[in-house]
Amino acid sequence: MKHLTVAILALGLAFPATAMAQEDDDEDRVATILSISSYQCPNSAIAGISSGYDSITRPVEEELVAEGKMASAGLFFHAWADEWNVNYFRTGYDIGGLIDAIAEVGSRVAEANPDLADGPGPFAACTAHKDGIYFFGPRTGDDDDDDDDGGN
Repeated sequence: MKHLTVAILALGLAFPATAMAQEDDDEDRVATILSISSYQCPNSAIAGISSGYDSITRPVEEELVAEGKMASAGLFFHAWADEWNVNYFRTGYDIGGLIDAIAEVGSRVAEANPDLADGPGPFAACTAHKDGIYFFGPRTGDDDDDDDDGGN
């Protein structure tokens, strides 16, 4: 009986390490968290916001995606919707990791662009802002078979 208990304990300790190693394989990781920052901006400011993001922030976010610290990021604009016409999204693998990645983007952008540190920022012309963090539910392309609605 003692050998059986030791064997069960050994398997119990080995399984989480194996599962974590599989989760770290970037090809098997699925984004489970979505962060959206929405803005109300004058249409005349959208081209500048897009250009600034593309040249300053996107390269840093691409580094973090390549490092596996976030799944994706970008801007989207409404073609037809409500007054929240500029939206900035980021996706990640868990809430803590995504929050850390967002902070890392800020640090790296500031380090690479010290001249912009005290500037108004790309969304200065916008008149309102709101943030939301969401968990993904069932979706297409989701090969997670655990049948929960949180995607975790």
